[in-house]
Amino acid sequence: MATQQQNALTSFDPNALKAKFDKWVTEQGPVAEVAVATLGAAAQGVFIGYLLGSFSALDPTQNQSAAGNPQVSAQLQALQKGGPWGQARNLGVFTGVNAGLNLAIKKARGGKDDVWGS
Repeated sequence: MATQQQNALTSFDPNALKAKFDKWVTEQGPVAEVAVATLGAAAQGVFIGYLLGSFSALDPTQNQSAAGNPQVSAQLQALQKGGPWGQARNLGVFTGVNAGLNLAIKKARGGKDDVWGS
């Protein structure tokens, strides 16, 4: 029994799993491809936004550098007001919308990223 579990773990190939998933998504049609790209990019944006929000909350010198300029200080306070989860939400929305729109436009153009240069 232990050898069967070990063989199952060593035979796991993430590239094959990704290839199967990509094949399945392309079979579903362009709407599903755009939705999957949007959700994947949004998840990445949430993760990166939370990390950046956590790091900016830890930096004690960040507020000191803006002390001389009240406009910059107000902007920094507005950005940090939501905390790490607020930044995660915002970056998740921005990256998800960007990825979804880019793929939708690419699909509408027939697979070309740049219609003028290609």
